Amino acid sequence: MSTFASRIFKSRSQGLVFAPLCILFMTAGSAQAYDNHGLFSVEDYYYKDSSSGYKTHFLTTRFKLDTTKLGTEGRYAFHFDGSDREDLGSSGSSTTVKRARLNLLNVDYKGKDYYLAAGRLWPKEIPFELVDGVNGTYQLTSEYGAGAFGGFKPDVYSMGFSTDYTTAGVYGFFSRDLTTASLAYVYNGYQGGLDRQYIYGQANLGVSNTLNIYGTATTDISPSGSLSFTNGVLEANYRPDFTRSVYVGYNQFRSYTLHRSQTSAVDESRQHAYYLGGNYRIADRYNLYGRVERQLRRVTSDGTNTNVNSYQAGFNADNLMNSAVNMDLNFNTYSGGGSSHKAYRVEFSRLNWEILQLMVRSSYTQNKYDGTDPENIFAFGFSGYLYYKKAWNFSFNYDREEGNTFSSNNVLTRVSYRF
Repeated sequence: MSTFASRIFKSRSQGLVFAPLCILFMTAGSAQAYDNHGLFSVEDYYYKDSSSGYKTHFLTTRFKLDTTKLGTEGRYAFHFDGSDREDLGSSGSSTTVKRARLNLLNVDYKGKDYYLAAGRLWPKEIPFELVDGVNGTYQLTSEYGAGAFGGFKPDVYSMGFSTDYTTAGVYGFFSRDLTTASLAYVYNGYQGGLDRQYIYGQANLGVSNTLNIYGTATTDISPSGSLSFTNGVLEANYRPDFTRSVYVGYNQFRSYTLHRSQTSAVDESRQHAYYLGGNYRIADRYNLYGRVERQLRRVTSDGTNTNVNSYQAGFNADNLMNSAVNMDLNFNTYSGGGSSHKAYRVEFSRLNWEILQLMVRSSYTQNKYDGTDPENIFAFGFSGYLYYKKAWNFSFNYDREEGNTFSSNNVLTRVSYRF
């Protein structure tokens, strides 16, 4: 493990400050005062596309470690998540993704009413702001709390330590029975100036045991102080019993602007959608499900507006003819903006001896574009998952596609061990 850890840090000299601490905890698993949990995995990914001669072949090794209950009171914890990717013969294109990546490396302390963490971490309540710095929270009451974080952001391309990007934020959170909510203000800097600032909020409201409402929203703040709604989701889910449920929702997605680190203009086009879906189970063995969605795309560069209608219908069957085989059939289609898409898919799966799951699948897709001939794509694949003694997991996935002018092969194998 020491060799792997050194490769994680050797690209950035600043990272060597943390390397000895990482190696110490990874080699001290036998100490009785530690409660260690983690994951070690090796993954081989191969993809080849005949139309362009493009081939990707990578071998990735990942190690995760969560060492808790450190110290006499057991309030300290150590967390590490890193990966190393080896190119085994990719061709046809170049890649700038770095081999070694450090995802997490931090120590935290949990007191009676407060929490402190330092290192590379995800701040609590802000799951998308990776920080090389500190994070702290304080529980004001049994229901209300507040927190803050600050530090540097890792390099967006190499994930190495960088002083060019900075980040800081404050947030509050609430939790009671079936309801949770949080609200945060985040400031991102680049080379000493404002890069982005935004307000983020999320809430999960358990109205009752049968009705749940979830929402999240991000609003950007320009340097002049004006507000712009960026992304958001609002969904209500009603499930009166085990056999049926229905949900309705709305979402919007739009690119945001980085005011200093971005060298090109941002396309401010946005897409928002309204959707309705649900499922109904029959005789504890069969299940019908479906979804209808209306997408509205607004392209600001040329002023065009496109409306797209999307439909999905599916059928699940468990234990077909008492064979322990499960089946899923589904159909997807959408049309609008000068194109249309139809896809039919079937999948069969079976769990054997409670440790080996086998799956086989096939699909047919047709894409149509104005002024061109239809594109027909046939695909098939199979997978296997072996769960051994709840710790070891072996998986294999193969998929092949055949189009009008291309074919592709995709193979993914993975071995993992949880401890």
